[in-house]
Amino acid sequence: MKVPSEGSTLKMLVAVVAMIGCLTVFNAASPSGGGDVNFAARQFAWLGAGLLLMEILSRTKFSILEMACPGLVLVSVFLLVLVLFFGARINGMRGWFRVGSFLFQPSEFAKPVFVLAISAFLSARQDSMSFVVKTVLLVLAFVGPIVLEPDYGTALVYLCVLSAFLFLRAERLLRFSLAMFFCMTLLGVLAAREDYVVRRICGYLFPFEDPYGAGWHILQFRYAIARGGPLGAGWGECLWANSYLPLPHSDSSFATLAEASGFLGTVPLMLLYAALPFIGARLAGGARKESNAYFILLCFFLMACQGYIHILVNLGVLPPTGLTLPLFSYGGSSLVATTVMVGMALSAAGGGRKTTSMEMKE
Repeated sequence: MKVPSEGSTLKMLVAVVAMIGCLTVFNAASPSGGGDVNFAARQFAWLGAGLLLMEILSRTKFSILEMACPGLVLVSVFLLVLVLFFGARINGMRGWFRVGSFLFQPSEFAKPVFVLAISAFLSARQDSMSFVVKTVLLVLAFVGPIVLEPDYGTALVYLCVLSAFLFLRAERLLRFSLAMFFCMTLLGVLAAREDYVVRRICGYLFPFEDPYGAGWHILQFRYAIARGGPLGAGWGECLWANSYLPLPHSDSSFATLAEASGFLGTVPLMLLYAALPFIGARLAGGARKESNAYFILLCFFLMACQGYIHILVNLGVLPPTGLTLPLFSYGGSSLVATTVMVGMALSAAGGGRKTTSMEMKE
């Protein structure tokens, strides 16, 4: 199998999108809006580290990553549990380790490990009971602590990835549908127990009932995007992003981009996230092993899924979830974890193995 020709193009695309994200973060980082002008500099530094890790992992044999999977799972689950006891509480959620001004979010770095675990432990042929037990254990180990933080937006992304895998592997669609209905119902019941989740849903449905409380996020998304119009207010001229939009550099980064560059400026980004599953399918088509193909497909599906949840939240189609836009929003954990995922996907596609002379002839 040859090294994928799309690899270099994909790496360049990742770098370009992330650098535009840095520009958007800089555009939103205004002291008058509660921002920090150092956000963009930090994001750029994290981008450098992420691109370096992506390059290293893309050149690593995927078999090495598969052998390291059990250890990576244990470390990830340990950190997800540990953060429940020693993590910093931000916006009502205990999901970060704080060391000085540095924040580390275990649930972000656990995403590529979760996908690796699915492709390594569940893609092999096995009897139904063994498959069910392994699936339940993976969900409890990864999603359980995230729900307890509570971070239902991230938990939803994990379950969506699992559902995509089960759909790809399902022998009977009815069995898959029942399993997903049970998981989503359980997540909904747990979320409904949290007052802030209920307030967010009520604010989403009836934003003008509490415009300065539960409906604030939804209304500010609308105003920022409306101000951008078709062509945008211009970079450095974002009134709403700099004054009213909640977390314009992270949770509201798409709305910030919409205000700055308008509808036409957001179209390429939306098309990119829509194309991610197709990019993954193209890379997976050259994978030698079924587990490698599953890993590649799920990595790109995860990025597309989280990206469109963020976009739809900013467009007011979904209730606020607090999810970042992969590669684009501010956050070192999210940015580095996403670039790591891309590097691992390129490794699974064949970028981590030297091409032999015989394969070159083929």
